[in-house]
This record gives sequence, structure tokens and C-alpha cells, in this order.
Amino acid sequence: MVIMLLCMFTATLYQILSNYANDLGDGLKGTDANRIGEKRAVASGLISISEMKKAVILFAVLSLLSGSYLSWFATQHQPV
Repeated sequence: MVIMLLCMFTATLYQILSNYANDLGDGLKGTDANRIGEKRAVASGLISISEMKKAVILFAVLSLLSGSYLSWFATQHQPV
């Protein structure tokens, strides 16, 4: 049960990281400048580029830590 929860938590962190990194990349390239539809955080000015970079770094570190702990925990607690 713990392994399943760690997997879900780690996958959620990776999904958030992916979304933030995509938003940052598109904002830097100007891809979303004339976007029709929902607003993108960087392109619309809701979040500055430096703030989004900090968020990407934060979620990269959290994902790394969570994934590392999951790998360690899963190999230490295998059913017999």
C-alpha cells in the first residue's frame, strides 16, 4: 500500500514538473503569445520567468527525492 501511494505521489510530482517546464519553455520561446483558449501562466504574465524557473527547480528536486525514496523503499520491502 505504501509503495502504491509513493508511486502516485511521485507520478503527480513528475506531471506537475512536466506542465511547469512546458509552460516555461513555451513562454521563453513566445509560442503562447497569441494563444486562443486557457491562459498560460508565463505568457499571460501571471508568473514571471524567474518565478517559474524556481518552481521547475523545486519540483525537479521534489521529484528526484520522491523517486529516489520510492526506489529505495520498494527494494527494501519486497514480499517473500
